[in-house]
Amino acid sequence: MILTPIFWFFGLVAIIFLISLAIGSVIGMILLLKKFIKAPNSALKWIALSMMAITLIFTSAVSIIATPNIIRWMSELNVIDVHADPAIVAEFERTTIRNQFHPFADGTETATADFEPSLIITEDYPHLDGATAFFPVYSAVVETLYDGLDIGTVKDYVWLSTTRDAFQRLVRGNADIIFTLQPSQAQIDDADNFKVEYIMTPIFREAFVFFVSEDNPVMGLTTEQVQQIYMGEITNWKTVGGRNERILAYQRNPGSGSQTTMEQFVMDGLTMVSPPTELREDTMGTMLRALAQFTNNESALGYSFRFYATVMNPQEGLRMLAIDGVAPTPENITNGSYPFTVEIYAITTAKGLENPNTQAVIDWLVSPQGQRLIELTGYVGLTQ
Repeated sequence: MILTPIFWFFGLVAIIFLISLAIGSVIGMILLLKKFIKAPNSALKWIALSMMAITLIFTSAVSIIATPNIIRWMSELNVIDVHADPAIVAEFERTTIRNQFHPFADGTETATADFEPSLIITEDYPHLDGATAFFPVYSAVVETLYDGLDIGTVKDYVWLSTTRDAFQRLVRGNADIIFTLQPSQAQIDDADNFKVEYIMTPIFREAFVFFVSEDNPVMGLTTEQVQQIYMGEITNWKTVGGRNERILAYQRNPGSGSQTTMEQFVMDGLTMVSPPTELREDTMGTMLRALAQFTNNESALGYSFRFYATVMNPQEGLRMLAIDGVAPTPENITNGSYPFTVEIYAITTAKGLENPNTQAVIDWLVSPQGQRLIELTGYVGLTQ
């Protein structure tokens, strides 16, 4: 992960100290042994040698155990430099997700079909793209249906460009299918400018979820309370049953999938208050890390998608809220009782359909086999 320099500094200092401690203990043991070996035999001599041996074993054990754990801490700590270029942070997150779910890669977490697929594509592979949160789905589609590709050649047919860029690539004819939420008004206008019409097919469901610190006593909100918070009408947690703390309501950047969902689905036409710069995040990952690590108290509130926040980029110290008394469980997503359940689409255009395999992939995705693969990825299909 991208660490601030201060974390790297203290991590390296700790490693150098532990290595020096181990080496120093060995050198000290050798020097003292030379001195004590020449000394006459006595109980004091053997007590001293025993204490030296215990000290050497203890310091060596501490160094051996602690050093790799510090290195692991340095590599896994999800703290983003607040001064980092948002574009660099976003690309870093995409690279991490690509590596985690890269099709045909050794050790990939991409779901593997437990059945023989009825569709196999050996040529004219449709070009796929989409939102970061849904990459595990279309990565699994590629690994299941695309025959004849490997880790080197597959990159020509599957991208991870984020929601905004995926819509742009689709409209400009650089992608055949994108996997994302419904388009924003700006994305609809962009398609109109290029005289392109989106052809949208729902393929699975996902929960749009709200997060707070696990120290926050509030366990849930109503739809109206969420709307009032993001309209600026409710500003203190005490109003919704929490402590007397100002609500720090994080938002995403315009045009992102989660922000479009927030504006169109959750707010349902109501106007969101414009947040201060420090409460607007460019990626879902930085929003989750901001809630979990920078703020790390009961004041923060943010949103994401269930699978992304719990599987793809989980953060310790966060808890999902129930909405209208309903928790965002797979069961409640399937039966539709969770209020903020959204449909995820495979979206194409007339240009994308010029490749006959484009429609074949979309048809397969809504078939029982396609729905089974979606469930294997950890998302929720259209039907139980």
